[in-house]
Amino acid sequence: MLPCDRGVVPLKAIMAQIVVSNVQDGHILTARVGDSISLELSGNPTTGYTWALTSVDEKRLEVQDSGYVSAVLGVDGGLETWNLKAREPGVARIELRRWRPWEGEKSIVDRFSVTLNILSG
Repeated sequence: MLPCDRGVVPLKAIMAQIVVSNVQDGHILTARVGDSISLELSGNPTTGYTWALTSVDEKRLEVQDSGYVSAVLGVDGGLETWNLKAREPGVARIELRRWRPWEGEKSIVDRFSVTLNILSG
């Protein structure tokens, strides 16, 4: 239990913000139901190459939004982002590919995957 201005909050009520980046490619991570997962992959859409979700377990993970954050002025690239919420316990895999969609499968230059072991809240 943690103290707060209205008494005590059970620890299980505190949800985590989990940040996943390129360095976690291929890793297995642990999350809890209710946790927010922020997926942040380096990219530069001005080259035409963008990251695209190819697989996500929609039963266990909810994709809330996605976007792009530019790097500082004068530096190429930035971060392509996805915000997800853990919905149900179990094992969920997220897979992405970096490609030029209009060129098809032959344009894939990179892949990313992470497995989440989602525990009950």
